[in-house]
Amino acid sequence: MEQLGEVSVILPDGFEPSYRYPLIVWLCSDRRERFEMLQRFPSISDRNYIGLVIEYPDEWLIDRLDDHFQAWLKSQIDLLPVHRQRIYLAGTGFLGEIASRMSGQLNLPIAGAISLLSDTINAASIEQKKRHFWIPSTKAQEQAHATPPVSSPLLWVIENGDLNVQSTLWRDIDRFIMQGIYSAIG
Repeated sequence: MEQLGEVSVILPDGFEPSYRYPLIVWLCSDRRERFEMLQRFPSISDRNYIGLVIEYPDEWLIDRLDDHFQAWLKSQIDLLPVHRQRIYLAGTGFLGEIASRMSGQLNLPIAGAISLLSDTINAASIEQKKRHFWIPSTKAQEQAHATPPVSSPLLWVIENGDLNVQSTLWRDIDRFIMQGIYSAIG
């Protein structure tokens, strides 16, 4: 199996090994982006999630990437105290599109995807009722004739195939995941 780049594990403040946490797997293109995400991750929440921030190798951006990534992710799920129905894949730009695509294609219980500043999200994963948190790229906003402009990014939350547009902050990612948890419980 080809190797991932560096992987950072983020444990929540007050980590309880017996609790099953939601998992956010954030795909990064390089070391600089991984370090930036490590700085931003606590802005999502410093206590609600386990995070895996990984450098996603360019050679995986091909048809067989799902098999390699799925094997790696399954091994991480088996090692970490995560809730198996609360796994989210995330990325920015093209890796956000990859996260969206894999959320609908992996043979794992992926709850949804977080896709920031990407051009598209995967139609198959939407058809499967996966939850999506999407801030579209400038190109995607122009194609949708979306306003306001990118200087004030839009948040497109896709829930059960329905699209809602809101303004966004990093904490909205936390709200998005928690709403999914609460709706699954209630």
